Amino acid sequence: MADEWVYKGGIPSNIPVVTSAKFNMVDTVISNFRNRFVIEGLKNKMITFNEQFYLINQLPADLTKDEMLRLDQEFAFTNSGNYKLLRAWLLLSIKHQYTKAFKQLENFMYKYGAFSKSLYTELIKTKEGKAWAEEIFTKARSGYHPLTTSAIEVLLKQ
Repeated sequence: MADEWVYKGGIPSNIPVVTSAKFNMVDTVISNFRNRFVIEGLKNKMITFNEQFYLINQLPADLTKDEMLRLDQEFAFTNSGNYKLLRAWLLLSIKHQYTKAFKQLENFMYKYGAFSKSLYTELIKTKEGKAWAEEIFTKARSGYHPLTTSAIEVLLKQ
């Protein structure tokens, strides 16, 4: 048994299967998302960062603006004090044109330049988004680390 764990490559065949009741609950919400879109009260069930982050990252790719609004009303993602949770939400906001989060998006990109590359990457997928990304970068670049500045410059030249 130990030989497989210590001396052989890959994942051992006898690795324990780990499950999480909390993540299973999030999975149930996601699988029933369109059938029974009940958001109200979820905030009281999904109270940890990990649960909420997992929820954001498992949401359907074709969210509507109404669904985004209802999620935001329940969880207040647009005003999250956790930058990782906020960045994940803002990325979804760009993808789904959830404009209620755009002021916070701009503020985030000014404040957290080093963590904004994925947001710039998503913004530049549209002509309007690229113009806005260039405008934000022009204002924010002096506060960015030189490596961040270089990486964003390369993105914006695409």
